[in-house]
Amino acid sequence: MFDDRMDEEVGWVQLDLDEISHNVSGNGLIVPICHQISTWGIDKLLDKYVSVGQKEYVFSPNQKIMEVLASMLFGCEDNKRINKVLREDNPEYSIFFGLPWWAEQSVVSDTFRALTAENVQQLEAVWQESLRVTHVIGDLRRRIEAGGYITIDIDMTGDVCKSKDDPTVTKGYFAQKKGKTGRQKAWAYMTDAHGGIQYLLALEYGSGKMKLQHCLGPLLEKIMVLFGIQGNKHRHLRKRIVIRMDAGGGTPRNMGILEGAGFSYFLKGYSYYVAGQVCNEVAEWLKIPDKDGGLFGLSSKTDLPNLAEFCDPVPKLTVFGFRQVKEDGKVENAHFITNIPDYMRLSVDGTFTGIWRYYHGRASIESSIKTERNILHTSHKRSRGFYASWGYLIVAAIAYNLLYLLRDLFFSSTSQSDVGMKDFVRDAINIPCQIKTRKVRGKPVRHAFLVLDKTNKYAKAFFQKVGEKSIGQLLLPLSRQAQFQQSLFCLRL
Repeated sequence: MFDDRMDEEVGWVQLDLDEISHNVSGNGLIVPICHQISTWGIDKLLDKYVSVGQKEYVFSPNQKIMEVLASMLFGCEDNKRINKVLREDNPEYSIFFGLPWWAEQSVVSDTFRALTAENVQQLEAVWQESLRVTHVIGDLRRRIEAGGYITIDIDMTGDVCKSKDDPTVTKGYFAQKKGKTGRQKAWAYMTDAHGGIQYLLALEYGSGKMKLQHCLGPLLEKIMVLFGIQGNKHRHLRKRIVIRMDAGGGTPRNMGILEGAGFSYFLKGYSYYVAGQVCNEVAEWLKIPDKDGGLFGLSSKTDLPNLAEFCDPVPKLTVFGFRQVKEDGKVENAHFITNIPDYMRLSVDGTFTGIWRYYHGRASIESSIKTERNILHTSHKRSRGFYASWGYLIVAAIAYNLLYLLRDLFFSSTSQSDVGMKDFVRDAINIPCQIKTRKVRGKPVRHAFLVLDKTNKYAKAFFQKVGEKSIGQLLLPLSRQAQFQQSLFCLRL
């Protein structure tokens, strides 16, 4: 979709800091974001993998999917906001996402309604390829090839919706929404050092009655395909990936699925009764230096009930106990299970109690819910249909991963390195800016200068990042067509 302008000469975007009091655009980082999106070639991945069976008029189905991706990067929560932010305030940026102008939202929704099971698989291929072209998977694979461990969290959350005739919309467990109907989402994701979701890696979507044991196998298969570690010859690499799950995943049946697939795991046990037995066989308790306190220790009980029914042979496990006395005097017991022999490598600080903090460093799926609703706005899906909703969630996952990478690209090792994703989308991207241009005499090239407000903390951090990388200029594809030049550089300023 970028082919129409890639035959043009490429101009330079130069950065500068200055006081700005008039004639400004409110999306200062959208220019380098657009450059990076085109560099990664996300729209080309859609054209490579996705073919929606829908008649094409002005816009292709893939162009409309790209518009939804763009709306997420701009932080648009609904159609009204999309029309305001994209079509009214920023019409010039559509070309960077492969569209001549932003499409009407009704035709965009029609594309999602037309999605099929095959299209969902195609979008998943785009999702996986986007993680490869951005070097996320390559970096992680090199880590496990070097003998290190990486941790992938798996968790489920409900997707509440209504339907009279869709068999996938059923009653099920929906946290704090008893009696509601909907579907279930099972995410595989990675957690960053701050306890937030880093990368969304895979998704299984099913009826409201779906449980983790129903979708764990397909999720693990997607992880193997993503990392290219299928088959027995890569079993040693799968052992370097630690699957971390809460009590909903710590059942003998799920442990059997994990053992069969050849992954390592660190799980919270599902049974309070077994937890009490485990804790009773802890010889030495160590106090956890944490504000909530508690005791953590190694248990001699490793013969967990019903394990032989699902695991053949029965794996050699290490089991930990956790005990905490509540304010009302009630004793709370929990237990944690791993099949990793050198489990101390998981400790966050090299101490034994650091293993407990390793488990609690995971981002809960509640973080995912907040991410979806507050950043990606997945509560405003384009259709209630099963495949439409699944496809929309995949596009949201791609957008989130790109936003996380862009935040790291722009602000890592700066004063704003810890900016939250919500603040990044709402405030950091919207740095006040000016775009000034100058025609190069005798050449079909136009120099564009991106001027940022030096009083803005995000602008200063971004400029600091560019300076540290010794990059004085960023490449930006500029069209020679007069109409585009007028749209980009004259209407806004």
